[in-house]
Amino acid sequence: MRLKTPNSTHRWDHLWQVWLGGYRWGKYLVRPKFSFISLAILMNADKYNSLTKQQLEWIQSAAIKSEKDAMAFFRVKHEEEVKELQSLGMEIVQMPEADAVRIDKLMSDTMWAVAEKKSGEP
Repeated sequence: MRLKTPNSTHRWDHLWQVWLGGYRWGKYLVRPKFSFISLAILMNADKYNSLTKQQLEWIQSAAIKSEKDAMAFFRVKHEEEVKELQSLGMEIVQMPEADAVRIDKLMSDTMWAVAEKKSGEP
């Protein structure tokens, strides 16, 4: 299902909590958060491998700039969204550090396992 949103920069948690009304039954924002929107430059591997050193540098430079710009934008956007969710009655709950470390590792390991299964070995 494709959702048309007035501002495509909104993250899924905001979409779920505010636009779809999740704040009415999900009363807590658990912190720390574990995932972020990330931007990707996707390209056919054969094409990528055929690029010149200069072309690769351009793509890598654009990717680094894009990621830094996105992180700065979403950091501010996240702060705005948390304030909005708190105004709707959501409460921030801090997860114990040991649990956060375990979940972070589990999420990372799982994402890489799925990526390798879908894409083959690196």
